[in-house]
Amino acid sequence: MQTKLLILIVVIFSSCTCREAHLTKDEREWFSAYQKGQQLIFKSNLANMDTITITDKVERYGNKDCNWFEIGSVQNNMINIDLKTKTCKNESYCGGGISISKDKENERSFPSFSLFGLIYSKLF
Repeated sequence: MQTKLLILIVVIFSSCTCREAHLTKDEREWFSAYQKGQQLIFKSNLANMDTITITDKVERYGNKDCNWFEIGSVQNNMINIDLKTKTCKNESYCGGGISISKDKENERSFPSFSLFGLIYSKLF
């Protein structure tokens, strides 16, 4: 009985290790051109212009505490860029962002975009 319990404990603890999923060079390329404080100027097909400022750029890993029981064993690599428009006619459309999250090591990740109330993600 003690041997079975010991084997069970060893199996549980050996499966409790977390793995970091790292973004590839190609996945990072979407974000390498942008820096905090940078301004981007856009001109619409109607000749309207707006300036978008990059207010923050953060790279981090999720699941820091390796909560494998509730979240899982992967510590996903994420990059987020926060954007703020200069012209703001509706508060809900003033900010936006670009983000990417590597949740599985062997699968390609794609960025998600949100701006002016519009969202694009390959997940949807």
